[in-house]
Amino acid sequence: MAPPQARPAVMVVTAVMMALSVITLQRCFDESDRKKALQLLLSSPAAGGTVHDALIAAAADGGAPTCNQPEIVSSCAGTLSVECAAGPGESYRYAVDLVRRSVTPLNARARTLAVRRDAGTGAGGAGQEADH
Repeated sequence: MAPPQARPAVMVVTAVMMALSVITLQRCFDESDRKKALQLLLSSPAAGGTVHDALIAAAADGGAPTCNQPEIVSSCAGTLSVECAAGPGESYRYAVDLVRRSVTPLNARARTLAVRRDAGTGAGGAGQEADH
């Protein structure tokens, strides 16, 4: 057992180690969410295939589209914001909801790639998949 004068030091070291563990764990969760958001976005339905296919087709030089690192809007709600560039002009901005597994275009250019799934299917907005 530690002498009484060493107890505060042990408590401080323990608290610091716990805080570092929580921060490290949260970073792992955040990185995983970012990867999942990009995968969900790029595999979402769009005109002519997936969003990834549509972004490649939209690139003027035939190059690959580039997407920024998804920005976490809310860790608790699982929502992220992703911006992709493909060719000249405004970028494509999306909101990705990992809990609902939905992708929502946030600007006019991104909406041009969206698939209208409600026509004849009764499904919701673009990029929403039912889990059945």
